[in-house]
Amino acid sequence: MNRDNNHSQNKHDSAVINVLNQFDFFSAVPLEGSASYADISRRTQLPEAIVRRILRHAMTSKLFAETEAGSDRVVHTAATAYVVRNPTLRSWVAHNLEEMEPASAKLPEALRKFSFGKQEEPEEPENAAFGLGHLDEHGKPRTLFEFLQNDGEGDNKGYRMPRFAEMMQVASKASHLNPEMVQRGFDWGGLGEATVVDVSVFL
Repeated sequence: MNRDNNHSQNKHDSAVINVLNQFDFFSAVPLEGSASYADISRRTQLPEAIVRRILRHAMTSKLFAETEAGSDRVVHTAATAYVVRNPTLRSWVAHNLEEMEPASAKLPEALRKFSFGKQEEPEEPENAAFGLGHLDEHGKPRTLFEFLQNDGEGDNKGYRMPRFAEMMQVASKASHLNPEMVQRGFDWGGLGEATVVDVSVFL
C-alpha cells in the first residue's frame, strides 16, 4: 500500500514539475525579492486559483515557498533558484517529463507487443516503448530521433532536437555519468582494430 501511495505521489510531483517548467513559473518569480500569486498568474497566463494549487503542491517538495505562511508572496527556494541560474537544466527536466515519461508508461505494452513469448529481443528501434509513447500522425511508432527532428509545426518544427542537445550537456556533467568512469571501466583494447570516437567533444 505504501509503495502504491509513493508511486501516486511521484506521479503527482512529476506532473506539477512539468507544469512549472512548461509555463515558466521559474521566471515568474524574481531571484531577488518575491511575487504575488496574481503576478505569477499574469506571467504564466493561468488562472490564479490554479496557480495557487500548483504552487502549494510544489511547496510540499520544497519547490518555491511563501515568505511566511499566508503571506501570498512567493519566493524561490534553493532548488528553484538553481534551475533559474542553470537554464539548460530545464531542458533535462523537459526531456524526461515530456519525452521519456510517456515512453516509460508504454514499457509493459511494448514488452507484450514485441517481446512476449519470443526468445530474442526485437532489434527494430521503433519496436521500443518510446515509439508507442510517441506515435506519428498515422499511428505509427517513431524512433527517438524521428520524433525529435519532426515534432512541431512551421518554424517550430524540430524544436526538441536542440533541447535534447542541451539535456545531453547536463547529463554529461552529472557525476554518475562521468565519462572518465566509462573510459577506465571498459576494456577498450578488447575491441581490437575498432575506431573509438570521443562524442563528448560535441556536447
